Amino acid sequence: MASARALLCGVLFALAACPLLAQPARATIEFRGEIQAQWELVPKRRSITVARGEIFEAEVRIRNKSGREVLAGVLTEASPDGSLVHLGCGPDFSLILQPGEEAVIPATYFVPENAPEKAGAFHLNYTVYSFEALTFDPRQVGRQIYASRCVSCHGSRGLGDGPIARFLAGGVGDLTPALRHKGDGMLLEVIASGVGPMPSFALALTELERQALLVHLRDLVRVAP
Repeated sequence: MASARALLCGVLFALAACPLLAQPARATIEFRGEIQAQWELVPKRRSITVARGEIFEAEVRIRNKSGREVLAGVLTEASPDGSLVHLGCGPDFSLILQPGEEAVIPATYFVPENAPEKAGAFHLNYTVYSFEALTFDPRQVGRQIYASRCVSCHGSRGLGDGPIARFLAGGVGDLTPALRHKGDGMLLEVIASGVGPMPSFALALTELERQALLVHLRDLVRVAP
């Protein structure tokens, strides 16, 4: 009897010392922006601590400090690589701002449960630039837009196998049949207006950018098996 009581006490002590369910490891995300002569770009929050696997919101504020209308592009980079997953049609965006105009852009992310634990903090780095300084190569621009806005849902070859496709109701379809059989006008209309879970890009992308994106999409079909 005494030995049974001792065994029971030992079990209870072990349960008290070790929680039955391990709590998910927490991660700190730091938001970093930059201030330039022409632009002011400030993360709305400087840092946040979340559990791995938890979805969180981030917002960035951008203001045109120049005296003229400018097309701005904002590039978002997460470090270490693969540590944060953007839920949506890409973390990078472009917009036209009037002199002194300000815009607040929200985005949704989550920290994968397998994100490296050795990192003390993860970083979201925002950088603002202007398209005016770039030479407009449709293939290059279309490739960049697809990588930043489309690949997370549609996958690298347009097959609907992007990393967040499984989170969307009904999944994401294979683009290649439409690209083989639909005309440019119809496809540009879909890009501009959106369809299903895909949002409209009429405001997020200029007409030239939408055309450049279609050039890249046509290239995907040409290399598809």
